[in-house]
Amino acid sequence: MSLPSTIGQVQVHQVQVHHCVPVGLDIESSVNGSATLETDAVIDLDLGLNQPGQSLRTVSVRLQGEIDPAVDHASVQLWLANRHYLVVGDRPDASPDQALRKVVDAVNHQDWGAVYDMGAPTLQQMANRSDFISGMTTGWQSHLGTGRVDVRLTSEPKLIDSTFGYWTAQTGLRVSAGANSFTFTVILEYVGKRWLLLAISAAP
Repeated sequence: MSLPSTIGQVQVHQVQVHHCVPVGLDIESSVNGSATLETDAVIDLDLGLNQPGQSLRTVSVRLQGEIDPAVDHASVQLWLANRHYLVVGDRPDASPDQALRKVVDAVNHQDWGAVYDMGAPTLQQMANRSDFISGMTTGWQSHLGTGRVDVRLTSEPKLIDSTFGYWTAQTGLRVSAGANSFTFTVILEYVGKRWLLLAISAAP
């Protein structure tokens, strides 16, 4: 049967599924077909803000992989234009709890340098360390002053498997200072076997 599919910036057309054999809870499959390859596409794996390419060519593509839902594991071998790639997806084996405690402690002490140091690459690319500290200090003091605050998580972290190939953990954060109280969403990203801070954004 025909099975259109998209892998990154590779659009697969006229794919023939040769077999799909359940083995216990595992699923194994093999796919052969052709693909339109965008050779100058720009891929952003962090935010999914991809830029499509203008240079297109048709190449052969073959996929062979297996999925084991019991352990949240998937592996796929990809042959694209006679080049071989291995794609592996696993559920994070580390809890985000410790990283979240560090974020809460740093925010509670208004230690913006520590917050920056816990940042994922995407966060750190937005500003250098000194500018981040300066901006956070100014913004914090304008809304919450310079006194003591109470910082607490408001929910258990929720793990989210992104379609862009990375895991995040999201939870609520409440910051109170006197009569003022603000609620935020904390987002961690699983990078290199570690949970790193991706964003602290105002909750809707």
